[in-house]
This record gives sequence, C-alpha cells and structure tokens, in this order.
Amino acid sequence: MAERLSFAVFLLSLALLAFGAGFFVAYRQLPPTALFSQLYEDTLDLWRNWRHDFGVEPTLLLVQAPTVDAPSVSNFAPEEIMPGLRLISELTPGRRALAGLRLIDTDGAELHYWPVDYALLAPEGESPNRVFLHGVVPLEDGSIVVNFDNGAVLGRLDSCGNPVWVLDGNFHHVVSRSGRDTLWTWQAVPDFEEEYRRSDREYLVEVDTETGRPLRRISLEDDVILAHGLQGRFAIRGEEAANRVDFGFDPFHPNDVEELTEDLAPVFPLFAPGDLLISLRSLNMVAVVDPGTGQLKWSQIGPWHRQHDPDFVPDGTISVYDNAMGTGSSAILRVDPATGEVWTTYEGDPPESFYSYRRGRHQVLDNGNTLIVESERGRVLETAPDGELLWAYNNTFDAERNGLVNEAFVIDYGFFTEGLPNCPVD
Repeated sequence: MAERLSFAVFLLSLALLAFGAGFFVAYRQLPPTALFSQLYEDTLDLWRNWRHDFGVEPTLLLVQAPTVDAPSVSNFAPEEIMPGLRLISELTPGRRALAGLRLIDTDGAELHYWPVDYALLAPEGESPNRVFLHGVVPLEDGSIVVNFDNGAVLGRLDSCGNPVWVLDGNFHHVVSRSGRDTLWTWQAVPDFEEEYRRSDREYLVEVDTETGRPLRRISLEDDVILAHGLQGRFAIRGEEAANRVDFGFDPFHPNDVEELTEDLAPVFPLFAPGDLLISLRSLNMVAVVDPGTGQLKWSQIGPWHRQHDPDFVPDGTISVYDNAMGTGSSAILRVDPATGEVWTTYEGDPPESFYSYRRGRHQVLDNGNTLIVESERGRVLETAPDGELLWAYNNTFDAERNGLVNEAFVIDYGFFTEGLPNCPVD
C-alpha cells in the first residue's frame, strides 16, 4: 500500500512539474512554444479551409449574399444612374485567375476582363490561393496597378494581365493616383529588436507610375508621430516600455491614402496641394498629413468605427465609409474638416441597407450619386443623393453566396484612351 501511494505521489509530482514547466515556457514564450502554437494554428486552418487550398471551392473568398437568388444586376432607375462603365475587382473562380477585374456596362454585359494572377508577379512567393487582391487602380493605357492581402509585391499589369513591372515589399490595402505621374500606397516593414519582433512599421510610399521606382518613403512612426511629439494621441493602445515608445500590436492598421490635387485644393483652405488624407482603422482616425514635413494638419477620431476610404469631395467635405464594425449596419458619412460636423449621407433601410464589417470602398460620383462596395456581402450599390437605390450588382457564386468584391469604379466611356485588346480566352 505504501509503495502504491509513493508511486501515485511520484506520478502526481511529475504531472505538476510538467505543468509548471509548460506554464513557465508558455508565459516566457520560450522555445518550442511558438513552434507548437503555429503548428496548432496551421492544423486548425487546414481543417477549416482545405477546400479552398485544394482548389475545390474558394471558401475564404465567399460571403453570404444579402438575398437568396438575387440577380447579378438590378437596374432600378436607368435614367438616374451615373453614365459610364463599371470596373469591378472581385473573385473570378473558374477563369484565368482566382481574382480579377471585370469591365461591365450597366446591364452587366462584360466588355473586358483582367486576370490578376499573383504567381506571375511573385513566382517564388506565397501560394496564389492564400493571397487576395486588394488595392487596384486603372490607368488610361488599359493597364492596372495592384497590391494584395498577404502578398509581397506591388505590381503593374497590362490589359491582358501580364506583368509590366514588380516592386517587392508588403504593400497593402490601397493604391491611389496623385494627380501627377505617381501613385501612393502603404507598406508594412517587419521591425525586429534583439530577436523580438514588434509590430510592423508602416510607411507611406510614393511610386513612379511608369517604372515602379519608389520616390518617397514616409515613416508614420518616425516622421509623423515621434518627430512632432504626437505619441500621446497615437500610442493609446501602446505597451509599457522603458526606453522606447511601444505602440503595441497593429496599433494603426492604415488602410487608405489619397493626395489632395491642385483642382480640389481651393475648397480645402486648411490644406495645401499634395497633402495626404489617410485612414487609421485601429484608432478610428481620419487625418491629413503634410508629406514634406510630416506635420499632422488635421485629424478626427470617430464617430465612424473601423472606417475605410475617406475621400476629398468637391464641396470641401470629406466622405468616409463607416464600417461600424459589430453593429450590423454600415453607413457613408461626411465630415467638414473646418468645423468637425459629421452627418450621414447614406445608410439605407432594409433591404437596401448595407453592412461590411471590414473592407469596403465608395466613390462620390460627379452627378451626386454614390457607388458603394459592400465587400463582405459581395455587392456593389449605386445610390441617389436622397438615398434611393438606383443600381445593384452581385458577384454571384451560387444561390446563397457571393464572391468577395474589393473595389469598384464608375469610369467614363473614353477613359481607356488606347482601347482594350482582345486577350487570350479563359
């Protein structure tokens, strides 16, 4: 009896010792904690998404459609929609690439297709199945410039989807034109300190449109925040650190940049041509930065929540895509930067209301309408100034699901000055 009791105590002691050692290793994040943690996450991810990874069904890019058996195009008021073509960046399964751009008319007829094959831009990179098209900008010669979620390049493709130039780096969320022959985007750069990886450092990058050569890199941390003593406003999610400002994990999540052009500058007296309008999702902040000095000229936190895509509008206001994450209802807001006043320009009533808890873009059109990308429902809407729904597009996958939509534009009929060639069939 005494021997059994001693053996039981011995086993219990080993179990307690193993538990204590495991707790200490996990608490201090010592090897092999990260290895086992990553192995667990990878196994769970494979179990959930094997159909996507093996090309059976693109489950990672499918979303619930707002209504069952919705038509691909609904043209509710043809006489009131903005004249022009629609360029839509979306999931395109079964074609030359998993994602691409489609140029369509208002009835949904396809006029051109750009396949966006990540493998052509980064042959040695991540599997194309795990890289998602995000930022897109079209150019008059028929080419497009793109970046990706989980990708490691910024690239320009010709009108048939062939690479023109490739710039290596984790460029993300957005590509926008400056009004000159340059582009703006965000780049995340891993930051290591004594083998400990901090959150990525974020840079605003200006790129030559013709060559893809970087022209300017502006560090959000060093050139804007720390250089002007703004850590008290920007490090509200930071961690304790004695010898540096630790902003914490994903402290900003920048998702947009737009340059104030010469023609719009006169209606924005607080700003100057070339100033940059940015969106920092983690802070619920929209701001304007002088790219030459790094000075923060204006900023406002909320009432938008986890917003995207602030745009300068010709009436001197800024339009904001308010995702309103977690609430079930997104909205398009306007803010007057001179007064801070905010009002809603589109919210909608069911079934015309929209919700995209993440992603999402919009375009204020010349006739006063608004084009809205409801990414997480795979839909694009055009609404009138009074909120009437004029046109709707679904990236239909099956009766109940749509494919993800990243971006959409209304463009003039003559935008592509060199025309669009006939490209190889899918």
